[in-house]
Amino acid sequence: MNQSSPKYAEECWANVTTRYRLTNALHDSKTPFQNMEIVESAHYGRMLLLDGMVQTTEKDEFVY
Repeated sequence: MNQSSPKYAEECWANVTTRYRLTNALHDSKTPFQNMEIVESAHYGRMLLLDGMVQTTEKDEFVY
């Protein structure tokens, strides 16, 4: 996608916001416990979001 791709912003702490350029929404569902989304970003690849907060990405999967 181009520069006008959708962006996702996550407020991590007071006065600290992380922004991601999204290229694709792959999945969005509600579990009994939280909202789960799987999206694709330009830099981090696929990302798992729970209740709107990034949990893990393809780029940092080696940590796990």
